Amino acid sequence: MPFRRFLVLLAALATTLIVASPAAAQPYPAEPPAGSVSAGTVAPGGDVTFSGEGFIPGESIDIIVSYADGSTEFLGTVTANSAGRFSVTVTLSKAGAAVLAAIGETSGVTVTAAVTVLGAADEDDAAAGGSDDTAGDGWLPITGNNRMMLATQLGVGVAALILGAALLRVSTRRRRRHQQ
Repeated sequence: MPFRRFLVLLAALATTLIVASPAAAQPYPAEPPAGSVSAGTVAPGGDVTFSGEGFIPGESIDIIVSYADGSTEFLGTVTANSAGRFSVTVTLSKAGAAVLAAIGETSGVTVTAAVTVLGAADEDDAAAGGSDDTAGDGWLPITGNNRMMLATQLGVGVAALILGAALLRVSTRRRRRHQQ
């Protein structure tokens, strides 16, 4: 009978938790400023659309690009729309890593986005269907879970459940024998 009491107590607790609800929902905090680009990789002289949000509506925003060689270019100024967002198409001229930055002149809010500007060797490799493979063997590493790993984990979980059920059955039989 102690098991029945436990089940009744568990049911009462579950009912209490399900019925209880917060008195008033709190509003979510505003989204943090964010920047994005339309493409992560472009050819030299290629265009990319740089977008961002989190600025004051109507605010002037300076657009700057910094290249991996340490050079920086001022690309111009745009105005945030009524939702505090902007979108501008920029041309990237130098090969290598480029970081686009948008800086609000009033708020000081800054958002960034990274773009890789391909060089001549990268363009030839991409045109040939190659990859950015530093080992040169044509293969990229595989990361994350694969199906075999998932199947193994699932098999171990099922085996653990079966073992637990078997141990429970054995202990129940022993207890019944000792009670008789």
